[in-house]
Amino acid sequence: MKNIFPGQTISHYRITEKLGEGGMGAIYKAEDTKLKRMAALKFLPPFYSNDEESKKRFINEARSASALDHPNICTIYEVGETDEDLLFISMALYEGITLKDKIEKGPIEVDEAIDIARQICRGLEKAHKNGIIHRDIKPANIFITNDGMVKILDFGLAKLSNQTKVTRAGTIVGTVAYMSPEQAMGEKIDQRTDIWSFGIVLYEMLAGKAPFTSEYDQAIIYSIMNEEPQFNGLSGANIPEHLVPMLRRLLEKKPNDRYQTIEEFISDLNMTIDGSYKKFSSQVIKKEKTDAENIIRKIESIAVLPLENLSNDQEQEYFVYGMHDELLTDLSKIKALKVISRTSVMQYKNTKKTASEIAKELNVDALVEGSVLKVGDKVRINIQLIDGGTNKHLWADNYDRDLKNILAMLSEVAQSIAKEISINITQKEKNRLIVSRPINPEVQLEYFKGRYSFYQFNYQGFQDSLAHFKRTIEIESNFAMGYAGQASVFFLLGFLGFEPYPEVFPLSRSLALKAINLDDELAQAHTTLGCIKLYYDWDWQDARKEFERALELDPNNAIARHGYGDYLTIMGYPDEGLKQVKLGKDYDPFSPITIIPAIYHLIFLNRYDEIIDECKKVFEKYPYVSGLRDSLRDALWLKGNYEGSYNEFLKIYAEDDILILALEQGYKIAGPRGAVKELVNTLANTFKPYTGDSLTIASLYALLNEKEASLEWLEKACQEHAPFLVHLKAHPVFDFIRSDPQFHNIIQTIGFPESIKV
Repeated sequence: MKNIFPGQTISHYRITEKLGEGGMGAIYKAEDTKLKRMAALKFLPPFYSNDEESKKRFINEARSASALDHPNICTIYEVGETDEDLLFISMALYEGITLKDKIEKGPIEVDEAIDIARQICRGLEKAHKNGIIHRDIKPANIFITNDGMVKILDFGLAKLSNQTKVTRAGTIVGTVAYMSPEQAMGEKIDQRTDIWSFGIVLYEMLAGKAPFTSEYDQAIIYSIMNEEPQFNGLSGANIPEHLVPMLRRLLEKKPNDRYQTIEEFISDLNMTIDGSYKKFSSQVIKKEKTDAENIIRKIESIAVLPLENLSNDQEQEYFVYGMHDELLTDLSKIKALKVISRTSVMQYKNTKKTASEIAKELNVDALVEGSVLKVGDKVRINIQLIDGGTNKHLWADNYDRDLKNILAMLSEVAQSIAKEISINITQKEKNRLIVSRPINPEVQLEYFKGRYSFYQFNYQGFQDSLAHFKRTIEIESNFAMGYAGQASVFFLLGFLGFEPYPEVFPLSRSLALKAINLDDELAQAHTTLGCIKLYYDWDWQDARKEFERALELDPNNAIARHGYGDYLTIMGYPDEGLKQVKLGKDYDPFSPITIIPAIYHLIFLNRYDEIIDECKKVFEKYPYVSGLRDSLRDALWLKGNYEGSYNEFLKIYAEDDILILALEQGYKIAGPRGAVKELVNTLANTFKPYTGDSLTIASLYALLNEKEASLEWLEKACQEHAPFLVHLKAHPVFDFIRSDPQFHNIIQTIGFPESIKV
């Protein structure tokens, strides 16, 4: 094959255009017709194709690079060969520019140059740890994607440091302007030659030109061997004074005088504080290093964005969701770190917003992005940490494990993130993050399927999740999370009115207790048990213990915050209760589950105007949070704005033709009060027990100041143990009957503590 042209199909790749050509071959853009994705194909020229040495080098490039899967290294898909014996590599296709093109526009701003340098270092760090030397680090081999990710390209000149050379004797491999002295002399090289080349690249980014230049290669080699780089008086240069000593050390002629590892350079780079530079050594002042990194990058809150499914198989979506959920669970164990809940981050799946835009909306310091690939029983996760203010990539790495060790892998990811941001972790939290035992892959996959179905948050999703959770127990009878998962589902089936709560709440209680007996450190199980104790058993003190234990294990648990807030309100501290539910909203700012109680609790403090203002703000952004209209309706009515409240009634029951008809007919007869009267009578005539409707009906009669009817339905709610009856003494809608003996009897039956005011 002498010519390659657009429209041609090679293997399962359809060529679309030529992208460029270099010393090691031509590169083409192509469509992978099997996986339906674009790729870059690099072909070895026919001249080299017949040369065994060049073939070895080409194959070595692919093997080296494919073994180095890392966010800052170009992804290699496969190595192929045409019918005419032409070798090619299929690589990821990125959109952006090379660093060479960027530098040609002039010196790069210091902050951006440092960001690019850090990412190059991370890629080299991965390569060097695997014994691989690139040997041709230069701006043309550094690609910057449109979203700021740096990719090291072309490991065609790399060699495994413990392998025999594949270059001809006496041949210098590399690009002259970026060669280390030992490389230029044809001497034995190691990772320190990449460190030199990186130093040239960093210098060129800041100065706008390389330190050693000439029209003739021999003149450049002479300069490399004998001259010192110029740092002062460079026209248009942008080299800060505090970086000069580090650049000098990167470009020391003798390898032993140079940085010995790329990590050592990163360490010194992290030591630069407020533009000042000290002659740091990797062996000293470790405490100063930690303090300096905290000053440079203080991160106390993060959001883990939805992980990307690299398999392109929708059947694996549940697995990626499960990995994301587990990573959130691990990070949430760290009290000093605010972690945004899953519900709020899921809206950013496939978003085009920048990291800084997302961070601002979620009010976090940093974002975690990543991808998951599952092939058979092998799992790979790529993770990167991004500064929310600057969009800079702070850290990236990848992890490979067998399926049975994925929980240990995710624990390691969480620990790495915590270490990178230097967050304070207690010894107990460290111990909770450590997962060493392997898992049964079949059990874990069923559990992931159960969580995936659970998050559909509808009746069918709950039923499907129950089936998967039950299956985990059938396979492994002591699988605590399977019991905890079932407990959560049964609680929500009752709490949301899908099933009669006397039937499902006892099941939820027993399953939560079983989970806790098997594993006392499951925050989910303690949260569910706390909810049952609070909303159904009316066991205030046990509820408090369970919520406090849940929050000890998972300080970011928004549901536990909600329950604890209700407990504090019951105990007579509505202000403290409001603080707790607002904390829950901070952890999950876009979820109806947290938005609604954060505003609903304001009614216990008679802050009606604030409720009205907050509801308007929420509806402007999130019109789907329909459950909030109950709070707005009540606030308007209690303020005397009956027409406004009536309009909210119409919106609440907009999808129920019978109730809308009742409202409209009642309104024609006697305005807003007539509308509510007709509505509540209709609800009473169609009442179904154990759905929460008894308390709703009691509340509507209370709005109309109909004491006997309201008390009658409160008695029914008390007999049913209606969950939201716990708000009875704090809710102002019942103020008009507080002095009634029957009301006091209901209060005593429920067992409210005396400390709360009546």
